[in-house]
Amino acid sequence: MPSIMSSIGKMKFITLNRELHKWAGILLSVGVLVITVTGFALLHEKSWKWLKRTEVPDILVPALAVERERAKALDVKALASPRGDAAGGIVIGSKSGLYQKSAAGIATMALPAGQAEVTALWLGEERWLVGTSRGLFFSTDYGRSWDAVVDGPWGDTKRPRVNVLAASPVSPSTIYAGTKTGVYRSNDGGVHWDDLSKRLADAASRAGDEEEMEKKQDVMTIAFEPNHPTTVLFGSHRGLYRYDSDQDTVAPVDFSAAMASVPAPPMTLAKYLNDLHTGKLFAHKLWIVYDLIAIGLALFVATGLYIWIYPKSVKWKKEREQARARETRSIGTSSLPGERPLPHQG
Repeated sequence: MPSIMSSIGKMKFITLNRELHKWAGILLSVGVLVITVTGFALLHEKSWKWLKRTEVPDILVPALAVERERAKALDVKALASPRGDAAGGIVIGSKSGLYQKSAAGIATMALPAGQAEVTALWLGEERWLVGTSRGLFFSTDYGRSWDAVVDGPWGDTKRPRVNVLAASPVSPSTIYAGTKTGVYRSNDGGVHWDDLSKRLADAASRAGDEEEMEKKQDVMTIAFEPNHPTTVLFGSHRGLYRYDSDQDTVAPVDFSAAMASVPAPPMTLAKYLNDLHTGKLFAHKLWIVYDLIAIGLALFVATGLYIWIYPKSVKWKKEREQARARETRSIGTSSLPGERPLPHQG
C-alpha cells in the first residue's frame, strides 16, 4: 500500500486523471453491460418463454436474494378445510408449497412437482385437488400421496398455471379450473375434464397482439350467478365473460360504459421508471429502438475493452518475444564451438 500511494504521489495531475478515468471506465463498463443485457432480456420476457423455465445455478445467487426468496414462503395463496372423514387440519397453499395445520403443528405435504407454488385448493370428500404454478394435482388419500392430473386438456406437457378452483353451488361435483390458458371443467369431482378455453377464445375480441390475447384467456376468478347458478362468470386480466352451461356458450360482458367515467389509476414513479426501462411505457411499440440501444451499449463496452486491452497485449507479446530472443542469443553465445578462454594477462 505505501508503494502504491508513493507511485500515485509521483504522478502528474494529468496522468493521475487519465488513470482514474481508465479504471473508472473499466469498472463502470461491467455495470453498463449488466444493465444492458438484463434490460434487453426483460424487454423480450413475454416472447422468450425459456427465461421463466431456466433455473439459475445456486452459486450465482447472492445470499441476500436467497433470504428474500425464503421470506416469500410466507406468502399464503389458498386455504381450505377438509370435509368428511378427513375433517380437521386446515390445508395451506403457499408460494413455497403445500402444508397442513393440525394440533401437532404444521407439516409439509410433498407434491410430485417439488416445492411448486400452490395457487388454489378444492377439498372434496373423496378427492382433493391442488392447483399450482405447474399444473393440477389430485389425492385420493387425504393428501398422503399426490399425482398429476393428465386427463383431457391436462395431458398437455405445458402444465398451465392454475389460478382458481371453484365448485358449482347446485352440483358440488362440477368443478371449474381457471388457468393461465383458459377454463377447464369437470362434472365428476375432478376425475375427467373438458376444455372450455376455445369457447372463451372465440368470445374474446381478436383485437390486440398475442400478449393481449393471452391476458384475455388468463382466468383469475370464477363466480356463479346467484339467481341462475348454472351461469358462470369468468374474470380475466382483460375482461369479464359469462358462460351458460345449459347452452354451452360463452359471451363477453361489456361494462365499458360503467368504466367510462372512471379515471385511469395514477402511475407511481417506481412503475413509471420500471416501464420506461423495459419498454412497457410505450406498449412495446418501440422495441426495435430499445434493441438498437441495447446492442449499441454492448458494442460500446466491448469495443472500449478491446481498445484498452489490444495495445497492452501487443506490448506484452513484443516484450515476451524480445525476452526469448535475448535468451536465445545468450545461450548461443555461451555454447559456440572451438572457443577458448583468453589467457590471463599478468
